[in-house]
Amino acid sequence: MAWTARGLKNAQWAAQLEASRLADDERLLQDASARRQADDAAAEEARLARERKRPRLGKIHLDRDTPSYLPPRPCAYALHKLEKGEYVELWYFTLEGCAAAANECSTAQEAHRASRHVLPDEKLTWDQYCIGKSDFQLAISAADWPATHVAMLEAFFYTLSRHPFTRRPRGKDALITYQARVRRHWHEQLARDEGYNISKINLGLLNGILRELLSSAQEERISRCDCILASVDRLHRSPRRDAPARAGRSASPTARRPPGQDLRSTRDYM
Repeated sequence: MAWTARGLKNAQWAAQLEASRLADDERLLQDASARRQADDAAAEEARLARERKRPRLGKIHLDRDTPSYLPPRPCAYALHKLEKGEYVELWYFTLEGCAAAANECSTAQEAHRASRHVLPDEKLTWDQYCIGKSDFQLAISAADWPATHVAMLEAFFYTLSRHPFTRRPRGKDALITYQARVRRHWHEQLARDEGYNISKINLGLLNGILRELLSSAQEERISRCDCILASVDRLHRSPRRDAPARAGRSASPTARRPPGQDLRSTRDYM
């Protein structure tokens, strides 16, 4: 009976030892699994960090060749303004503007600094306007402007380019000035959520601009004529300092010759 009780106690002790061993093994397995999961999580985080740092390059189409024409690229300042949806002069998209951008060093500061060569839209020639507005439309599409805004500006530029004013004296200048003033005002109103349909040309405003330009040209011609007349008048009123010299040079060489000189010369040849 005593042996049985001792054996039972030993069996219980052995069972406790086995249970403790199994618990330790289970704890070790759980610790190892936790470390493995932590290592996997750290590795995944490192992989994601490398992915975030990696440049995001677009898809390559192996069936496409290099394009035959590479459009001129405007400066960083103009593109930055477009990304913010702000007004930017068309000069930046002309051949001259893109050439100036190619010659200037592109830095982070350039994206916030206007070019020192920029011309206001009112000073553009008709050819510069046509080239600038075409590349400007491509640029706003590439900048992901809303489709309604892009379509409205395309209609605006198209209407101006086909307007009857293109065949009138100073008509193209009036259209360029109209474009400059209205497009700038349109952007100002957009900033206040009060944009309007810019594609509808206000003929009254356009006629007023044409009259303004014609009047300014007439005043300039009158001013030039006044300057010319004033110069001529001053020329006639001023005394001629070379008058005595001219009077002296007008005398005949024979009249100034000493008496008898002709006779001596004749006698020498005889």
